[in-house]
Amino acid sequence: MSPPCAGLAHSRGLIWSNRDTRTLLDKLALLLFSLAGIVDRKLLLVADAYYASGKMITKLLGQGHQLVTRAKSNAVAYWPVQVPRAVAADGQGSTAKK
Repeated sequence: MSPPCAGLAHSRGLIWSNRDTRTLLDKLALLLFSLAGIVDRKLLLVADAYYASGKMITKLLGQGHQLVTRAKSNAVAYWPVQVPRAVAADGQGSTAKK
């Protein structure tokens, strides 16, 4: 079991300007990628459904990292689920014995 390596708030202390246009997703991605560069390993992010957006998933997978989260309520699947070969054609379990 690995302990958490970084626990920073998404901002760097008090910000006295509203010019920072980065979102929480951008800030977390920046934190993770900088941490991955330090430890020189691929990371597994376990996060809330807020982080299960296409923007975050694309950034993580693009650099070889992984994300464990629940799907957001507005999630859409574009590819059909692959049916295991063990399921019979009628979907009712194994074939009858003769």
